[in-house]
Amino acid sequence: MSIILITPHQLKMQIAEQAKQRRLEKNLSRLTLYKKSGVPTSTIKHFETTGNINLEALLMLAMALDCLSDFASLFAQKAPISLYNLPKQRKRGRQ
Repeated sequence: MSIILITPHQLKMQIAEQAKQRRLEKNLSRLTLYKKSGVPTSTIKHFETTGNINLEALLMLAMALDCLSDFASLFAQKAPISLYNLPKQRKRGRQ
């Protein structure tokens, strides 16, 4: 287990701030981002101020901001260090 120096709340606020900065870098208003993504302006404002958003809306914003590929590695398997660390294919967890 690794040491985590950021709380989930801090992380969601960081993601929201980064999304807002990306929107502003692309010189997009919330209305223009709505037109590109289909996510209502009220949802965009709520996300940028509170960090709360549903996953589908977040992915739609990421696509409109050219960041969708960043999510592809979110839960990706880590490369094994040796043959002894090769992962077993499991269909369900035991615990």
